[in-house]
Amino acid sequence: MIDTSRICAERRAAEAANDIDRLLAGNARLAEKAKRFEQAANELRDSHLDALETISNGIAREDAMRAEIARLGDKLCAEQVASSKAIAELNERIKEGRSTMKSQNEAIAFWAKQTAERAEQNEELRKRIFGMNDAGRAARTGAVA
Repeated sequence: MIDTSRICAERRAAEAANDIDRLLAGNARLAEKAKRFEQAANELRDSHLDALETISNGIAREDAMRAEIARLGDKLCAEQVASSKAIAELNERIKEGRSTMKSQNEAIAFWAKQTAERAEQNEELRKRIFGMNDAGRAARTGAVA
């Protein structure tokens, strides 16, 4: 009976050892699967973090572009106001210039008329003087003859 007990004990020990080996192999497989799942989760997390960083950078660039567009819009409005003011001032100066030109043209016309009248007077005086000279010469010539 001791042999039977020993054989039974050895068989139970062998079965227990087989069970332990099987459980250890199962634990190793589960540990390997857990390691793969953890690696996949880490890769997925890294991928999501990269995507979030890309989205965040895109939002930052978009915010910067919006700020730049707003700044350029404000600058454009200011330049448009300045241009409108400059155009209005130039139009006013043109209007004043035209008025001054009209006055100057009137003055030129007046002086041109005065000059023409003086030229006519000078011509009449020249004719009189030459007429007197001719009459004087005729008188001197007739008196000498």
